[in-house]
Amino acid sequence: MFQISFVSSLPFPFDNLNLPVLAAVFILMLSEIRYSLWWGIGMGLVYDMYMFQPFGMSILCLFIVIFLSQFLLNFYLTNKSLYSFLVITGLAVAIHNLLLRIIWLMIQFYREGSWSLDFSAGFFLQQFDVLAVNLVATFFLFHASNYITHRLKPFILVRG
Repeated sequence: MFQISFVSSLPFPFDNLNLPVLAAVFILMLSEIRYSLWWGIGMGLVYDMYMFQPFGMSILCLFIVIFLSQFLLNFYLTNKSLYSFLVITGLAVAIHNLLLRIIWLMIQFYREGSWSLDFSAGFFLQQFDVLAVNLVATFFLFHASNYITHRLKPFILVRG
């Protein structure tokens, strides 16, 4: 609800903040996948009720993003450092936006029998803005949570 009513009315570039993905990744980093999935269901339901898109689209995209983030966290980025948090959040935001775009193209193809791909320079610049704003927010969220709890590590620790 906060994403739809408040964040979307912020001035550029802050309106590009993707709070559902940030919250899902943050909860995944602090706890386990089960809690992140429950939050994903809740955020996806609220988002699906207020957005003009087919019902279930946000839940599906959030689930895929959470599972891919968990896979990356388990097999590639094994520590919970700032760098891992930034990489996972950046990939999660990019994959979430790409999934939404692909699903919209599939729906358009189903309804109209054709689709129009709009991958112009403006599209990629907007995606860069979205990614940059979310990574900056992740940076501040990481340091705020690290100040409160010490579950996350500010740097990559090398075993000696």
